[in-house]
Amino acid sequence: MMTIAMTQKMTTNLFDFAWCGNSYTTSWDQHIQNLATLVRPEAWGPQNQVLKNYVSYTFENLAIAVNQGRVTAETYFPTTSYGMCCCFNTGLFTQYDEPIYAYFKRNELEAVQAWHLKGFKTANASELLGFETLPQRVLLPPLVLSLDCEVS
Repeated sequence: MMTIAMTQKMTTNLFDFAWCGNSYTTSWDQHIQNLATLVRPEAWGPQNQVLKNYVSYTFENLAIAVNQGRVTAETYFPTTSYGMCCCFNTGLFTQYDEPIYAYFKRNELEAVQAWHLKGFKTANASELLGFETLPQRVLLPPLVLSLDCEVS
């Protein structure tokens, strides 16, 4: 199994890691809309903003954990045998309790990002069959919320 090269720190920004689309390909908004139809029904806010933030937050925290040596890239960002595809566990589930993975292919264009987001897949998707093992679900630190409970 090949892994993501860890000769330097992994970027913590999903959009620096991967090309996530534009109006000429599947756009980021369309990827998120597709994900919203795949996950358990949930209110994700206007334009699925909560879901967009969740995916970015999940990637960022996985990358931070790899950079700090708390987890390995092999465990949370495995690649296929020739290093042409990579994925990570989003921590989200379908209504049938199937885990959902963000799926990437090597970026064929001369671009800043080494990867290209191809979509969100469940374990039984044909695109994920080339992985020896699929990434584990990571337990992320809780979001810190600040509530103003002052009653007037």
